[in-house]
Amino acid sequence: MDQEFDKKGYKVFSGFQNVFMPVKQKLEFLFKELYPSFPPIDQTEAVGSFLTQKYAEDREEVLKIYDLLDRTFEMFMACSHPQILEALKKIGVASPIASSYPTWRLDLSNNPPSRWFPWHQDSYHECFAGNSIVVWAPLHAVGPHTKNSSLLIKEGSHKNGVYECGKNKFDIIDTRIHDFKEVSLDLQFGDFVVFNSYIVHRSGIIKEAPGMRLSLQFRYDDIRDKEYKKKGWPKNFKIVDAVDDARFGA
Repeated sequence: MDQEFDKKGYKVFSGFQNVFMPVKQKLEFLFKELYPSFPPIDQTEAVGSFLTQKYAEDREEVLKIYDLLDRTFEMFMACSHPQILEALKKIGVASPIASSYPTWRLDLSNNPPSRWFPWHQDSYHECFAGNSIVVWAPLHAVGPHTKNSSLLIKEGSHKNGVYECGKNKFDIIDTRIHDFKEVSLDLQFGDFVVFNSYIVHRSGIIKEAPGMRLSLQFRYDDIRDKEYKKKGWPKNFKIVDAVDDARFGA
């Protein structure tokens, strides 16, 4: 396993514009079909202002795009792209299998409070592999010094396994998470971060328009992982649809 990934619980890869460009182009196409005046995604401030206004006017209309993009072949091809799978193998995922449908997120400054998940771990099914991982990729520049904010990670927090939660998985009450360094990632389009499913993380809050964040999320297990097999392979989980499942805020 990659030493950096094993120590920190995450690793950033760069130079994958060709993998994510078809998804970016398809998303832009879909928004233009819905809103002919939709600006190019590369004009992030214009897109942020546009979508913030449209979200305020008709939230359900904007969210229709979720159903569409999640079911495009561009999303499936990015999730299973040979370059992505090769990167996963470099960090120790020998035989990747999708643990949920590939999906994406739109984050805006006027999202409801329930959209801003607190510190949590990813457990989209109950019997995931010991080296289960997540790929998180922005479709534009994100970071702590932008209005778009970014993904925040508690570096090294994956070492303790599952943390104690209160009423739900987004309610970690285990005080040990405060012992770990908080990292806000600076990422450009073409970058992606792979993180261990046990790592404690959250999405950075977007505090003002025109800040916005368009990001992709792919989740994988490892068929060859011994822990995955002990937990019931080949019947470990029911694949989750992030659009229709009530556990996911929109």
